[in-house]
Order: sequence, then C-alpha cells, then structure tokens
Amino acid sequence: MSRFSTASALALLVGAAPAFADVTPQQVWDDLETYMQKFGYEVTATEAMSGSTLTVSDISMSMSFPEDAGAFEVTASEMSFTDQGDGTVLVDLPANLPMTMKGVEDGDDMLDMVMTIGQTGMRMVVSGEPNNLTYSYSADEMSVTIDELTAEGETLSGDDFTFTYALGMMSGVSTVTRDAKMQKVVQDMQALTGSLMLKAKDPDSGDNIDFTGNYKSLVMNGETTIPMNADMSDPANILASGLGGYAHLAHGGSELNFAVTGDEPVSGTMTSTSGKIDVGFSEDGISYDVGGTGTNMTVQGPMPFPVSMAMEESGFTLVLPTKAGAGEQDAKLSMLFKGFTMDDMLWMLVDGGNVLPRDPATISLDLDAKVTPLLNIFDTQAMEEFEATAGSDELPAEINSLKLSNLLVEAVGAKIAGDGAFTFDNSDLETFDGMPRPTGKVNLSAEGVNGLLDKLIEMGIMSQQDAGGMRMMMAMFTVPGDAEDTMTSVLEINDQGHVLANGQRLQ
Repeated sequence: MSRFSTASALALLVGAAPAFADVTPQQVWDDLETYMQKFGYEVTATEAMSGSTLTVSDISMSMSFPEDAGAFEVTASEMSFTDQGDGTVLVDLPANLPMTMKGVEDGDDMLDMVMTIGQTGMRMVVSGEPNNLTYSYSADEMSVTIDELTAEGETLSGDDFTFTYALGMMSGVSTVTRDAKMQKVVQDMQALTGSLMLKAKDPDSGDNIDFTGNYKSLVMNGETTIPMNADMSDPANILASGLGGYAHLAHGGSELNFAVTGDEPVSGTMTSTSGKIDVGFSEDGISYDVGGTGTNMTVQGPMPFPVSMAMEESGFTLVLPTKAGAGEQDAKLSMLFKGFTMDDMLWMLVDGGNVLPRDPATISLDLDAKVTPLLNIFDTQAMEEFEATAGSDELPAEINSLKLSNLLVEAVGAKIAGDGAFTFDNSDLETFDGMPRPTGKVNLSAEGVNGLLDKLIEMGIMSQQDAGGMRMMMAMFTVPGDAEDTMTSVLEINDQGHVLANGQRLQ
C-alpha cells in the first residue's frame, strides 16, 4: 500500500473549487507535507516566500521499506503555492516528477525502477481551512512512465523497454481532514480516456512483447483513513489503530491489443463494454470485487486460423476476515462466467459433426461462510511462526459454517444446479481424517446429462461401456426427476457423521 501512496498524494495536487474559508500557501504546503509523513515518507525541501507566493524547491520525499526490502523516492525541482486573494491557493506543479524505486533482498539488488510522473495543462486550487482542505483539479493529461528497469543486474531502457500509463481530460476533487487521532482522505476522479503501453525486448533472444490498451469513461473514487501516530512499517498494528479504506475503479469500454514474437508468435485483441474493480481493507478484513461485461477476444497463434471467444458477463468476489480474537466473522467467494461462446472454427476442432448444442455456457458459484481467524494474516511474525509449525493442510482460521446459495453449470445441452448448507464441528478432527466434522446437506438437480452422454458416444469421445458405468454411478446418487432426462439428489451428512444420498447411507 505504501508503495502506491505517492500516486494518491499526487492525485491531490491538481484543480479549482469554491472557497469555504481562508487558507494560506504555507498551510497548504504544511498539509501536503503532513499527509506524506503520515504515509511514512521523510520529506525535505527548501522554502522561500516572496509576496503572495511560497516557492518550495529541492523537494525529496523518500521512504525505506520494512526489513531492508528497498526504498522509494520522489523528487521535484520546484513547486509554487500562490495566494489568489480570495481565500484559495493555486498550486503550480512541475511538468515532470522523477521517481526511483529500489528493491533489495538479502543485500542483493533485486529490482530497480526509474520512473516519471508527467502532466500537461494541470490546474489545482486548494480551499478550506487547516485540517480541512479541498483540492480541486483538472489536467489535459497525467501519465506515469517507467524510464528504466533493472532486474537481476540487467538494465532495460529505450528500445528494449517502454511502459506508460496515461489519463486524458481528467478532473476531480479530493478532501483531506484530520484531527488529533485520524487523517481522512476522500477522492473522486474522472477521466475521459485512459491508455496503457508496454513494449519489451529480450536482449538475449530478441523476442518482443507489445501491449497497448485504451479505456474510456474512467471513474475512480475512494477513501482512506490513516492514524496520526501510525507506524507504517507494522501492518498489523497500523490496521488495529484504524487504518482502512476502499477504492473503486470502473470504465465504460476498453480495447487491448497484444503481440508476442518468437518461435511461435501470438497476437490478439480483447474488447469489453464495461469493467470494474473494488478493493477494501480494514482491521476486520479485506475485500476484492472485479467484474466486466461484453468481453470479446480474438487470438492468432500457432493455429492456421484466428480463435474468437466472447463472454456476456464475468465476475469474481472475495471477502476474507483477518481480525483474530474477534470470534466468528463473515467470508464470501463468488464467481460468474455468463454467456460464454466461441466461434465455429474452434468448435470444429472438438465437434466437427456439429453434434453438441452450441448455446452460450454459464458457470456461477456463490459461497458464504462463517470463519474464526486464529491469527492476523498481516502480522508477519505470527504468520512466519504458523508456517514453521503448522502442517501442510492446516489453515490460520477455523470454518464454522458454509452456505452454498447458488451453483450453476450450464453447457452443451446439460445443466447442473445446486444449493445447500453445512456447519462444522472444529473439535472433531477424527471422523473425517483431519477435517472438521460437517453437518448439513446439499441439493442437486441435473438436466440433459443422459442426452449429453449419448452425444459423446456418437462423437466417439466416450465408449458405450464408459457411459454405462457413469450412468450406474449416477443412479446410486440420484433419483429420476419429474421431466424426461432430469434427476435430483440430496447429499447429507448427519450429526453422527453418516454420509447419505437421498436417505440411503453411503458411509
């Protein structure tokens, strides 16, 4: 998190807003300096006041990562803060801000980067009062460029390596408020366009990677709360002290193009109609939610024809509690791949006779759980001790209950659906060979499975004997449904540890 805090700070330095109270150039610079210091940066600069303008030069903001894991530094030749006479302050930033990041592991250089943050047409106005400032900003373009990359002693730059990410026609508002205990930063930003470019060449083989991406209608907002007396080198304690926040990023359409040259060149294009990422963190846990719509992909590779695929909607959600000693907490896992299709040329490789239905396929899963964390995963020392003493199948948490609210697999004319719930007895690790003893049931239903087996036989993928064995196995665990080629099953584990299928004991 600390490594990316510079980007958050720079996002504050940009725009125009109504005045709520008088603020001076010195107060604005002091606010920025305090903001960076609370993120763990050491700030040095030379200040000079002339008339209504404060000029800050020879600026250095640096931070060493914990456990000698490297360092990060941002430098600026000069920034100016001008009193506009209406209670607001105009901030003038340099066109380029150089950055360096040095990674170190066991005393050996591991990864070095030389970067530049650039801007054109940027305007930022600060209003409010000390400890409650509003930064309003706009810019024609803001970019981050990696100018040089050194890994394992080899340096790449120029024609061998180029990386740039840029936002076009951006604007936004950020507020920074603080009291004796906490500093809170709220950001809301929009950009008309976004672009990404990566070009890399292997100096030994000469193979090239060329990747470009373009986005439109970008929206970015978030909130971060930082304890005033925070020790950023201790993640567990800083979270317990109140560090937390969330970030939301979304776009209204994208196009990505890639090409890899070498013995087997590969190139392709991927487009989408929308996408989003939501991330949250606090003492209680972390959350991650990503999704997209209208995805289309075409890949040209070793095969003599291009391969095309499409997805109507996709998503992935993960919620993990991290607070030890707080009892039972919520956890969640969801996945969605809806409306997946592929072109006929790809189908011909597996189904040249057009036997299988080619309807869009869908896979979805929704799991909710109650878990009890046994230790804080952000506590480095505790995690190292756990990994040193725990067995390979042990987890740093106990699972108390699990609810399957949705399971759906629908493809090639067949469909499987299910739901159910289980509770777990963590005091009984013997009945199920080291796993907490579950109690509960899952309800399953299937449609078109026998028809699918018939088609696989027709295609020669499955023999009559293998299909017969599979049908016998299904008959052991299922009962026929009301409609043709349907079946249902209730798989249960009772409080004696018995496993039953439709009331018949299996174990």
